[in-house]
Amino acid sequence: MKQKLVCISPNEEVGGRIIKQPLTYGKIYEVITPGQSAGGKFYVIENDKGKRDSYWQSKFVTLEEYRERKLISIGI
Repeated sequence: MKQKLVCISPNEEVGGRIIKQPLTYGKIYEVITPGQSAGGKFYVIENDKGKRDSYWQSKFVTLEEYRERKLISIGI
């Protein structure tokens, strides 16, 4: 079974500028391939444009973590 993650940070800051990534906040993405580089852990996913690309782990949380954050935000 493939790992599923929720996007929590669709944009990226580069040189003080915000770059819009083809990801949607709160959308569930399926990990095609996890990876590790000198810069940290990343995932290859199919983005909103249908292209497979790699994104840093910090852009995503697990479904369980996302659910827990939502419950806390609504006071449950």
